[in-house]
Amino acid sequence: MKALWTLSIFLVLIFFSRQAEAINGTNLIGFGPASRAMGGIGIGQPVGVDAVIKNPAFIRAEKELDVLVGMTHLFPSVKVENKNAGLLGGVRKEVESEGDHFIAPAFGITKNINDNWAFGIGAFGVSGLGVDFRDARENGIFALHTDLSLFKVAPGISYKHGDFYVGANLSILHGKFALAYSLDATNFTGPGASSDTGYGFDLGAGYNFKNWWAGINYQSPISLDYKHQLTEAAIDFTLTDVFLGNRIEQPAEIGLGLGFSHEKVRVGLEYKKILWSEAQTYQQAGWEDQTVIALGVGYKFKKVEARIGYNHASHPLGARAINNATSAASNNRDAVNLFNLVAFPGTPESHITFGAGWEFSDNASLDAAYVIAPEVAEKTNFDAGAGSMEIDMKHAQKSLTVGLNYHF
Repeated sequence: MKALWTLSIFLVLIFFSRQAEAINGTNLIGFGPASRAMGGIGIGQPVGVDAVIKNPAFIRAEKELDVLVGMTHLFPSVKVENKNAGLLGGVRKEVESEGDHFIAPAFGITKNINDNWAFGIGAFGVSGLGVDFRDARENGIFALHTDLSLFKVAPGISYKHGDFYVGANLSILHGKFALAYSLDATNFTGPGASSDTGYGFDLGAGYNFKNWWAGINYQSPISLDYKHQLTEAAIDFTLTDVFLGNRIEQPAEIGLGLGFSHEKVRVGLEYKKILWSEAQTYQQAGWEDQTVIALGVGYKFKKVEARIGYNHASHPLGARAINNATSAASNNRDAVNLFNLVAFPGTPESHITFGAGWEFSDNASLDAAYVIAPEVAEKTNFDAGAGSMEIDMKHAQKSLTVGLNYHF
């Protein structure tokens, strides 16, 4: 157990050295390797220790005590092309973000208290985004550099009565955010990184009838204050009517799911709504609510379960967040376009997921998941005072998740 705690602390330190690039807007589709391999499911049926934050109603150990230690390694690719860069003296038209690999930890424990009650605690990288265009100072995109990471610690408890499950957790969310840019292609502006901690809760309920499962959960919004970050940029980019303060709110979520499990097969189908339009700063920037559909299938061959899934999220950057019309006189629409599309590109939509779990002993298993988010292309215009610039952005992602599960 001492070795597990040491490894978990090490993973947390890695997480806070760099941010996690996210998938549904800024949120990871799932947290543990089993969930991520099956499209991010876990609301409608238990799929692992990360039930602590996926749906606390399903907090329960397979034996008496379960432990998960793992991490997700993300490989985002964000490319921005300024169609007018060729008019600026041979400057590169297309540049790629240097932020191309990030790590998010996954650590959790669930403990059965008795036949009815169970306790769990999870510590997961849950959300974030970032780009690093500091080497593109003369490309017309202001060498934008953003770094947002969110880490959740959640102690929770569940109660089982017959076929019914209910659960809740206390969500302790710690965030780190940094924003920097260059207005003159020489000097960088930015107050350095800011961090804050906020509190919320998750509620969940579930039902199991023979081979069928159903579940519903709610995650409360949590607001974090990153001092000086947005207000300074709001002045430089004339966005004081958009960035009203330094608070960035992690949005509320509501989801429901259905599951089926029988001997070697398990299947899950889930629906989730992420309420970006009600979250501070995202709301002002024009983000729209996301509808997320997740499908996962697992099939067991003796000691190995093969897993596959699909996750699709509607685009959070609608017409209010980005558009193709230059309108500098209308609430500085162009600057909003630039920040949403280049600095905060929460654009991936479809995700193909697969992986496996191997029970190499009666008490332990090794799980892995691989997620591919195919490239999404968007375009907008930005007027920096010297004429309109057409900007194209391409965003794709891949990620690998591994984890060890111990059952005592």
